[in-house]
Amino acid sequence: MWSARCAPAPPGTFRTAAAEELPIAIGVVLKGGRYLHPALASEVLVQLAAPDSDPVSALSDRELQVLRMIGAGKSVKQISNELSLSEKTISTYRTRLLTKLGLEGTSELMRFAIDRRLA
Repeated sequence: MWSARCAPAPPGTFRTAAAEELPIAIGVVLKGGRYLHPALASEVLVQLAAPDSDPVSALSDRELQVLRMIGAGKSVKQISNELSLSEKTISTYRTRLLTKLGLEGTSELMRFAIDRRLA
């Protein structure tokens, strides 16, 4: 996921534009919208248009290990026993995997691991 730290604004951008932009930004937010300073808009569009990198590369070693085990059809309890970790810890890794990979359940994690030949 792209973050603002990847595209710093030119020096002074926000200080010089604050008086002009603040009322506009407040109005947009009050109406339930989102506001992005024009100086950052082009950078955001460039990042959004760039092809996503492999989501697996963003996983920690332990997350990848748990993903492989889920892909092999192991339950949270089985994984916790094999890794000598609590079931709560494995559930936390599972939740992180779902979030990082944009998936919605264990079956999707299994399919993802199988499709990527991780299991």
